[in-house]
Amino acid sequence: ATDRVSAGGFVSSSTGLPFSEAEVDEYRDRVLSLAEPWLRPDARVLEVGCGAGLLLWEMAGRVERCVGVDPSELTQERNRGRAAGIGNVELRVAFAHEVGSLFPEGSFDLVVMASTVQFFPGPRYLEKVIADALRSVEAALQGLVELQVTSSDGSRIARGQSILIRGRDAPIMAGEA
Repeated sequence: ATDRVSAGGFVSSSTGLPFSEAEVDEYRDRVLSLAEPWLRPDARVLEVGCGAGLLLWEMAGRVERCVGVDPSELTQERNRGRAAGIGNVELRVAFAHEVGSLFPEGSFDLVVMASTVQFFPGPRYLEKVIADALRSVEAALQGLVELQVTSSDGSRIARGQSILIRGRDAPIMAGEA
C-alpha cells in the first residue's frame, strides 16, 4: 500500500477501483461527526478494526487514550512506526471477537467499529462483538441501550455502516458512513 486510500483498503466492490481521496475524506468526516460528541480530552476510545488508522489518528489527538485493534500484524507494525512518540495510542493485534478478552470491563468510554463490520462473517459474530464491546464500556455508564443497524433495504448492516457503542448517557448509535 503506497497511499492512504490503498492502505485503508478503500476499494469499490462494484467497480474494483479505489475510491477517490475526496470519497475517503467524506467517509472519515462522517464517522468522526458521529463520534464527535464523545471525543473529549478525558475519553478512552477503542477502535475495532483500525486498519491503517484513518480514524484512529484523528481521534487520538482529541482523547486521553486511543486503542486500535486490527488482525494484521503488518498493518499494526506500520501504525507503530507512526505512533512513535504519541503517548496516548496503544495498538493491539487481534480479531474483533477477541476484544472481550483483551481489556477489563469498563476500560473505554467509546467503542468505534466502522468499515470493519462489513468483513464480519455473520450476524452472530456481530452480536458477540457488540456484547464484548458493551462490557468494555465504562460499567457505571451502562444502562438502556438502543441499537438500530439496518441497510438501505432495512434488512442487514450495509457496507460502510458505522457503529458507535457508548454508555447510558449516550446509547449505541449506528449511522451510515
